[in-house]
Amino acid sequence: MIHEKLEYINLSALDIYMTCHRKYFWWEILRMEPKKLSINLLIGKLIHLALQLEGENKNTNFILKQLENEFKKETKSSFTKDISQNQLEYILELIKIIYKAYHSYYLKHDLNWKVVQTELSLRWKLKKIDVYLAGTLDALFNHIQYKPKKIKDLWIGETKTTTQINSQYISRLDVDLQIQLYSILLSNLYEKPKGVLYNIIRKPSIYQKKKETFDDFLIRIENEYKYKPESYFYRKPILFSNNRIDAALKDILLVTSELKTYYECMTENEFINPSNWYRNTKSCFLYNIPCQYFVLCRYKYIKPYLLLFKEREKDSYEKIFGE
Repeated sequence: MIHEKLEYINLSALDIYMTCHRKYFWWEILRMEPKKLSINLLIGKLIHLALQLEGENKNTNFILKQLENEFKKETKSSFTKDISQNQLEYILELIKIIYKAYHSYYLKHDLNWKVVQTELSLRWKLKKIDVYLAGTLDALFNHIQYKPKKIKDLWIGETKTTTQINSQYISRLDVDLQIQLYSILLSNLYEKPKGVLYNIIRKPSIYQKKKETFDDFLIRIENEYKYKPESYFYRKPILFSNNRIDAALKDILLVTSELKTYYECMTENEFINPSNWYRNTKSCFLYNIPCQYFVLCRYKYIKPYLLLFKEREKDSYEKIFGE
């Protein structure tokens, strides 16, 4: 049965709901994701995997092998007909280059941050509305400037992959709602974390030249990361403030209360009808990229377009908590 009581909400789904109710419907209610491989999502996912394994003190060769295995798994389970074999090979080699450059750069240039734990799944009950708030942190760090005796001496680690790092991108980090929600989870389950360490990795924007071989192109990318690491790797620690965390908690309570009303007041037929979930058309082309569900909203939920999607896997906290 799809229409069930809202017992918990994860931070990613809550962020999607605040962006567009209809997108939340496709993602969280019907649990749909495109069959077609998303190159950007794949790169981000595998970079996260590499850094998770590094945080667990796995050696470089082991991590590179795991990246290859996960890459094969992802490309096998996704629709890749529109992507050439050369493109797939390039994506895998690019991921390896980024990881090796990241490992080499921070091993030499930033020894102050130490990973304490990776992939930490948490949940905390919003008692006022009887709903669990859940999420999975990329990592927890501590800093040698502090003497970590309790979790309050720790920093939330958040890795982001992007195509550019500029002042506008950096300024948005100060109002990142999802990170403030993570801080709420930690603050209520343990003690307030000191802040967040943003770990930003930029993807290359250079292209293969007409007369350039594939191997030479990879070497040029490798040299970009090797000799210009400051252009591709950026870390920014941000301290938490009580005012921002309190404001974020109020936002959560308001939005989750509204969402819970959807679950309680609609009939089964109303609940599974996408027309009953509001479309925020301003989010259809964020950053000039079409929403992955745009085709479903535009062509009204008809079968040929549904065949472009598959059921998505459970999130890590769902597997742990068994919700």
